Amino acid sequence: DLVAKRAALGQTAPEDLMANQAEFMGSKAGQRTLGTRMANIQMAATEAAKMMPIALSASNNVDRTQYPTLNHVLLAVEKGTGDENVTRLGVATNSLINAYARAISPSGVPTVHDKEHAREILANAFTKGNMQQH
Repeated sequence: DLVAKRAALGQTAPEDLMANQAEFMGSKAGQRTLGTRMANIQMAATEAAKMMPIALSASNNVDRTQYPTLNHVLLAVEKGTGDENVTRLGVATNSLINAYARAISPSGVPTVHDKEHAREILANAFTKGNMQQH
């Protein structure tokens, strides 16, 4: 490479050559980290997108008069009092919440706040009766 040739000819100090190599290696490591992070976010987003129709289908099978809010559904699942449709919706909702939280987290590790945010979005959609795929 040009820098190595210049160093061999005495036109570039060995320290400059080493600094250039360190900068290149740092840039390469940064690009690898960024690529890994982007891949993880994309995987979580793809997982969330796949969970949406499952949650929507499960939501359509739950009686809104008996379970007017998503919280009612989740509590019924937790207590073991919901029927098969309620259980399916609870499981699908929790899976969707976890995938969404991973997708929106810059580190790929969801926080409690990320999960609360996802739960709030789904709860509002469920209560208004417009839980639908966007």
